[in-house]
Amino acid sequence: MITVTADDNAAVLKIMRVLLGRIDPEGKHFTADTAAKAISLVETEKPDVIFLDIEMPGISGLEAAYRLSERFPRLNIIFITGHSEYALEAHEVYCSGFLCKPVNENDIRRALAHLRFPVETENKPSSKRVTVRCGSSFGVFVDGKPLRFKREKTAEMFAYLVWKNGVICTNSELLTALWCGDIEKQGFLRQLVLDMKLTFESVGISGIAEKSRGSIRLDPDIYEATGSTDTLPAMFGWDV
Repeated sequence: MITVTADDNAAVLKIMRVLLGRIDPEGKHFTADTAAKAISLVETEKPDVIFLDIEMPGISGLEAAYRLSERFPRLNIIFITGHSEYALEAHEVYCSGFLCKPVNENDIRRALAHLRFPVETENKPSSKRVTVRCGSSFGVFVDGKPLRFKREKTAEMFAYLVWKNGVICTNSELLTALWCGDIEKQGFLRQLVLDMKLTFESVGISGIAEKSRGSIRLDPDIYEATGSTDTLPAMFGWDV
């Protein structure tokens, strides 16, 4: 994949080079500190995606987007800005994404996974770093390497949330699945949730779980399950 990032903030350009290099190490990732330079890069490098800041000196990101969309109709334009009030105007360009600063790796991965014009490349790597193996055995992998939780029960809780496939799961439901409804395990359940959060954050992944008062769910956009999740209840002995 070929990308161009345009932003007048040098720190943002540095972060984007690092994140895009991590997401697609085989790709080419160019940066420009003005929209004019970015337009020149698009003309010469023919990128698949351009990340545009909106407020820049000279040509604004929105003006650049209009120019580019006319000349390169299949160019994926993703706005990155600290000004959410531009969202409506940005979408009038039929952009591929609108991200608010500060962005993180997961934000960019999700945007790249939902491009208006998917990038066609041979042996294109998955945009998802987390793979969950189901079937004859259960395993969690990040960038192809096994992920080990501190507590064995955390893996079972994570497996249950994978089986729920993004559906909100209450604490009561987890207690029933993991400990036959033993309410005295409430404190231990909180430890499992924290273990899961810290383990993923240790490998640079945040936001895989969305937690609210008394409930939790996984974000299915962040992980990819291989094999059949239907095998999980029997594997762990859940009474469902």
